[in-house]
Amino acid sequence: MHAQHNLGVLYHRGKGVDHDPVRAYFWVKVAALQGDEVAGETVASVAEDLTAEQIQAADAQADAWMKKARNGVR
Repeated sequence: MHAQHNLGVLYHRGKGVDHDPVRAYFWVKVAALQGDEVAGETVASVAEDLTAEQIQAADAQADAWMKKARNGVR
């Protein structure tokens, strides 16, 4: 989960990857959903760069990702 948070931070900063606030939000949200408290704090910061629609879409993607992780990817 820490790696997911770190990946989100890299996307947020555009460090080593293209700056992508939606991907950044997705990855920090996934980490936060797994209990990473630092990621939980980062979610709000990353969300400042997004529209409500982007947040809603990224939340849905993160929820789907977590569902697959819980059930095993098939």
